[in-house]
Amino acid sequence: MVMSESNLQAVIDKAVDSCLEKFADRKLQASELAVCLVDMQDSESLGFAGYRQEVEIFPASLVKLFYAVAVCHWLGQGKLVKTAELDRSMRDMLADSSNDATAYIVDLLTGTTSGPELDEAEFCQWSAKRNCINEFFRSFGYQDINVNQKTWGDGPYGRERDFLGAAFENRNKLTARSTARLLVDIALGKAALPQYCQELLKYMERDRSKPSTGVDDQAHGFIGAILPPGARFWSKSGWTSTVRHDAIFFHLDDRSRYCLVVFTENHAQQRDILSSVGLEIISSLVAAAGPCCHG
Repeated sequence: MVMSESNLQAVIDKAVDSCLEKFADRKLQASELAVCLVDMQDSESLGFAGYRQEVEIFPASLVKLFYAVAVCHWLGQGKLVKTAELDRSMRDMLADSSNDATAYIVDLLTGTTSGPELDEAEFCQWSAKRNCINEFFRSFGYQDINVNQKTWGDGPYGRERDFLGAAFENRNKLTARSTARLLVDIALGKAALPQYCQELLKYMERDRSKPSTGVDDQAHGFIGAILPPGARFWSKSGWTSTVRHDAIFFHLDDRSRYCLVVFTENHAQQRDILSSVGLEIISSLVAAAGPCCHG
């Protein structure tokens, strides 16, 4: 049975209040969290709840979900051709969160390349091409988001830096709700042709039985690590020096399925804040689902 949205909201409110109190000594502010929770037990009657879920936040690597869905649509429309190199880049982008693979995919989608600065006329043409990903998602009702920047480690240069804006005003941005909406549609096979959604999920399934590798480990370093034994999960996480996020679709059992997106700002090195928000929410969901979810 799907939880009512009021009950879902109570779960979110309790988790946020608890974590703000728990991390008060670290000066965690209410404005540094955003959450969206979706009950997916009934795919025809989804329940949404959230906290600051419509606030636009720099999404770090979660933007890669949007690039992956765009690739699936381009393939379905015949605008891209499926190749071994495209498969490799998609896997590396989603499974390993590779920024190099992401740059390849953005170039492929938009027909743009990185490089030195351009003159004004060339830069306008280049910018228009790069904005095609935004235009695509806006055609599906995704407003107030920006998904036209490549992800990077040390920083952009040349035309990429000019495109970002003098004060980074054009950087990527997403809301917790827009991210949850896209992940839900991937999980339900509605974000693109079902076979392509299945491929995306294959790249995003995490396995806690494998050893943790690296600081961006998506199975052990984020919300999935605190799921009950036996739970399955698919996720895309992201972090920078200032933000730490996770978007996760998980099965507590055969009938209890949820999507949870959590954004945290200004506490990226404090990994336990993100996992504590997730633990508070998932503990409430497990209690509501009953004994079958206790492993």
